[in-house]
Amino acid sequence: MDRRNFLKMTGIGAAATVAGRSTLITPTAAQANPPEPLPVKKLLDRSEVPVEYTWDLSRLFPNDEAWETTFAAWKEQFPGYAAFQGKLAESPAMLAECIRFDLDIDRTATRLGYYAMLKTAEDQSNSVYQRMMGRLMQASSEAGQAASYIRPEILAIPAEILDEYINAPELAPYKLLLEQIVRFKPHTLGATEERLLAMQSEMAGSASKIFRQMQDADMKFGTVVNEKGETVELTHSSYMSFQTSPDRNVRKTAFHQYYDGYEALE
Repeated sequence: MDRRNFLKMTGIGAAATVAGRSTLITPTAAQANPPEPLPVKKLLDRSEVPVEYTWDLSRLFPNDEAWETTFAAWKEQFPGYAAFQGKLAESPAMLAECIRFDLDIDRTATRLGYYAMLKTAEDQSNSVYQRMMGRLMQASSEAGQAASYIRPEILAIPAEILDEYINAPELAPYKLLLEQIVRFKPHTLGATEERLLAMQSEMAGSASKIFRQMQDADMKFGTVVNEKGETVELTHSSYMSFQTSPDRNVRKTAFHQYYDGYEALE
């Protein structure tokens, strides 16, 4: 049978011809208007995080100005250590006063330190808080040097006299502290050596500080498409969410991409 007559009889000729032309000439709606690509899910800048999801440091200091005021007053106390040097064996009362002074310095340092550390952790690229933390570390080293004589001088007190001191009423609040100092006597150096150790504390922490800044501020790991088809920035925080993905390829891609970033620095 003639092909044209067959198509006419079956009633599909015209429709097929039109459909064929339409397919060749006119693109589908999906081809004409491709969907917009999904935005990349990125780690928010600290300034973009809603305040209810950030930590509240106001119980430490209400603002940076209050921190600066306390920091300046704290540093002015350091020369006070000299008033006790060479006198700790005089009486339980003198030793108690020195310990109390040292603990007051230490408590203030803890408040200052946590505020500076957490502010630095908010954004490792923020130079304001990098400087704040650096100043605190330098001042802490100075305080450590000024106080470095305390343990060696306590341990230089004859054992029988030190036992009496430890059990004296004036030193009752510090009994556990003094017992710990005595227990660590085999690992405590002389006053000169302890001062040298205190002097190098800032230098000893430099390597880990540099690594944290590089890792948290400078290193970038690209993006990964998750099991939902979303393109997500690969960061230290998102890495674990990729590793718990039900899609093995997502887990594999994230793993190799993350550690390739470190390997590239070798």
